[in-house]
Amino acid sequence: MSSVYHLSACLPYDTRNPIQRISEEKGFRFVNLPRILNGDSQYVHVKKLKWSRNFILENKDLLDSIVMFTDAHDVLLLGNSSDIVGRFFRSDCDLLFSAEKLFSPWLPDEKPYREEIKKFFEGADEDSAPYPNSGCWIGYGWAALAFLDVVIAYADRQQDGDDQRVVQDVLARGECPENVKVKLDVNQEIFVSVIANGDDLEWSGNSVFYKGRNSPVPVFHANGYKKSIYFIDLYTKIFYGTSTQNFDVRILKNNGKYLSFKDGRFFSTDSFEKSSLNVLVKSRKYFCIFDNDGNVFSFNPFDYSVNVGELVVDNWERFDVDNMNEKMGLYLDGAVKITFENHILNNIWGFYSEKVGDRLIKYFYNL
Repeated sequence: MSSVYHLSACLPYDTRNPIQRISEEKGFRFVNLPRILNGDSQYVHVKKLKWSRNFILENKDLLDSIVMFTDAHDVLLLGNSSDIVGRFFRSDCDLLFSAEKLFSPWLPDEKPYREEIKKFFEGADEDSAPYPNSGCWIGYGWAALAFLDVVIAYADRQQDGDDQRVVQDVLARGECPENVKVKLDVNQEIFVSVIANGDDLEWSGNSVFYKGRNSPVPVFHANGYKKSIYFIDLYTKIFYGTSTQNFDVRILKNNGKYLSFKDGRFFSTDSFEKSSLNVLVKSRKYFCIFDNDGNVFSFNPFDYSVNVGELVVDNWERFDVDNMNEKMGLYLDGAVKITFENHILNNIWGFYSEKVGDRLIKYFYNL
């Protein structure tokens, strides 16, 4: 088998999600489709399928290769090519589409026949993701070409520019090519959608884990959800936006409760909320505390006052992990037992501001 290709569409214009760099580091041969978009006034989403079909058709080497497609702006590639291809082989199919727990496009805006399309995919397992999502797929090049030919012909007949709708319709109507075995990643073994998964996803170091699974999520798909795109922004700025390594973002707890700060005072809460605090940890040696707007805490060692903001005052925002209970005890009432815990992603989506990434990046080199 030849190289593993990663196709994507409309690469972001800035560095918020350096998908090409990440993809190549993970062992893929990355191809951006089209190479230059520059504001296509006639753009519709079905063009992603057409660009992929045309590229495979024009590059015969891809026919016997594994080809993965992902959207660009809302996808975070976390697994390497060998792991992802291994998972694809275990799926026992020729072409595997991403799946999610919410049927989209939204039915109230759809034609009546789409009710039956939705029912076709519905499953009894509440933990599964039964509905096709066309933003990510992986398969043999020949299988992708054959399937995309059928889907594009259907889209042209229907004069439909929605890639997801036409993929769903073709699958539900049984119009797939007979020689192509298509499956949906209903257990989200490769492509993990954020839809209805916020409480099931945990961020640890440079990995995201799905509940009850020991191996990290291979491909994180935000499905256009703005708050999870903020997470992609924060993640890539921390791990790819600087040359500094070994950082971790955690929840800050004291005596098993969430440590929070509001109106100039620290207090504890039973659940994570807007006023709860986080830590940015470097090499497990140093950390700084920040709030959900990305403001860093500066601790004055002379009068034991606490300042919160974007300004950095020497090293007053930095604590050593080894003596954190002793140092934090100067600013907290009662017994102190500090712990750092992994974030459930719903906490980030629910309370993080889009400013966090931009503000937090300023503190990397001060740690």
